[in-house]
Amino acid sequence: MWLIRNPRTTAALGISMSTSSPFFIVGCAAARSTSVSLPTEKSVALPKTITVFGLGKLGAVLVAVLANAGHFVRGYDPDPAAVGAVTDAAPLVYEPELTELLANNRSRITATSDPLSALENSEVVYIIVPTPSSGDGAFSNEFVKEALQRISEHLSS
Repeated sequence: MWLIRNPRTTAALGISMSTSSPFFIVGCAAARSTSVSLPTEKSVALPKTITVFGLGKLGAVLVAVLANAGHFVRGYDPDPAAVGAVTDAAPLVYEPELTELLANNRSRITATSDPLSALENSEVVYIIVPTPSSGDGAFSNEFVKEALQRISEHLSS
């Protein structure tokens, strides 16, 4: 999973930046032992708008959970079926309570196949896309790179 923080919110994590470009926190299945401690709700105001790139089995769950926590969440996926599943609260995979969470939080959830509208005014962007294994067991970052390319096309300077 990749987390992109808007530079306005980096101060909340105690990170000073010399430029206005976003930074990345990286985690993946191969690095599960790595942990990142983020501030708690009591110590910092939570972001209001979050974008999730990838609405598959993990992304749809993250959208629902973040919306249930009170965030406004925009989901992006190039697959219209994944977008429709989140919009209609009819997930493509079974996960306990996912249908209910999506349905109960429709007012805070938007799903789209348009990356620009998904990124507009977002404070945080999660990239949750497949990282399939190749024949030699290495992970492919093909979908991560594609998502980063789409995001970079819409970053303002």
